[in-house]
Amino acid sequence: MRNAVNDSGESFKLALSPALFAHMTQELTRLPAAPPLVVALEGGYHGPSVGACCAAVLRVLLGEEAAPLPHSPPTSRGEKALLAAVRAQAAAWAPHVSEAAARRYLEAERGRGASAVAPPLKRRRCR
Repeated sequence: MRNAVNDSGESFKLALSPALFAHMTQELTRLPAAPPLVVALEGGYHGPSVGACCAAVLRVLLGEEAAPLPHSPPTSRGEKALLAAVRAQAAAWAPHVSEAAARRYLEAERGRGASAVAPPLKRRRCR
């Protein structure tokens, strides 16, 4: 997490880096049977940070590989949030994502070391 300042001069904590936005975009484009991806910019934040994040997302959509991120095990708060999202979206995400699959994923992530790098998924072309 790093400090940033929005266009109004207010200070805030920024937890998502351009590298993380690129990685999330890459993972979304590689989901099995993923529908077309829509990227929307809501605005209202620190201009240079938004620009850097947008550029990182666009580079991935144009075919550039995102840099691997260092692995960090999920926190209990993160695990609860993931499971809640899976339950809330169960009808829309079935059969691709289930609560059982999410629990298996979390168990595997807990077993990986903090120095590990997330393995790349199979490459899928952006439509």
